[in-house]
Amino acid sequence: MLLPESRIILEISSLSRLRQSAWITNSPPSRATTWGILTGMVKFQSKGTTSDATTLIFDANGPYQGEEQSDGSIRINPIAGLATIMQPFKLIVEDQQTDGGFILWMARFLGRDEIIKAYRAGRFVFHHAGGKGQIVKSAEAISAGVWARPGQPISLAKHRSAAVLDSDADHEGHAPNANIATAAESHVAFVHVLRGRTIENYIPESYFRKRLAADGLSSFSDAFFRMLHDQQLFFPIKTGFRAKVKNGPRPTHSEFVSDPERPRLLRDLYGSVAPVDWGALVGGLGERLATVYTETRYRCEPSDAPRLPQDVSREINTLLTNILRHL
Repeated sequence: MLLPESRIILEISSLSRLRQSAWITNSPPSRATTWGILTGMVKFQSKGTTSDATTLIFDANGPYQGEEQSDGSIRINPIAGLATIMQPFKLIVEDQQTDGGFILWMARFLGRDEIIKAYRAGRFVFHHAGGKGQIVKSAEAISAGVWARPGQPISLAKHRSAAVLDSDADHEGHAPNANIATAAESHVAFVHVLRGRTIENYIPESYFRKRLAADGLSSFSDAFFRMLHDQQLFFPIKTGFRAKVKNGPRPTHSEFVSDPERPRLLRDLYGSVAPVDWGALVGGLGERLATVYTETRYRCEPSDAPRLPQDVSREINTLLTNILRHL
């Protein structure tokens, strides 16, 4: 409760039992002050979202590794319980720099300062997986340890971590990373797979345009924002629709929408794109757009939040709330 930016709640009804326990009544003066500390913390009302996703029941006779109860709460030895909640909450991401930047950028953009304060206080950290192929390994290492030791409180570490990854989806209903998410779920508190293709697909228009204008690519921005919302959300910004053979010609719009080897839903999604815009879009942009989330000159202002599409704002706010509930 004394950790900076801690959002953990002490359940009030437990205090009467604690006050009457031998641990307090037969304690030395130094321990007796614990009662005053606890009652003082109960009076404190945490602002914003509280960390209520997991309930720990501290029990002097509880197992050191923790024991899940029928109601989902965890009965645990107090020392092991304290060791667990004193650890920062870890968010496993493919790339700490860009994906971590995305989370903090969106928190600032949506006015969720609780996230940024928790990060600066060290209560919330990013864990670099080094690509989506390493997400599951990272989750396993956090929850069980590199050298697994049954009976240790590290088995509770899954409640102190989560994972976020791109969907890499071509269209609504396409889920190429579903197996990764499913495999990671048993090792972390939750997994969030972005609905959109990548974090770059979430950049608001004004910042998207500002970044590309710096490279003389305003024509790409113009073509991109003439597309429909779902076309923008699933467009492969990094790669575009490159040729099937290395260094081969990029498909024209008519070639793309009539290609039987491409999924029908993919072709239908981009069927309405104007051929003239297709020429500007088809080659993609490479990695450049992610710098919006990391470079100071593209730092966002919360006053711009209404410019984020409602479905995107709703998704990201849900993700940020879920993180806060596990801090």
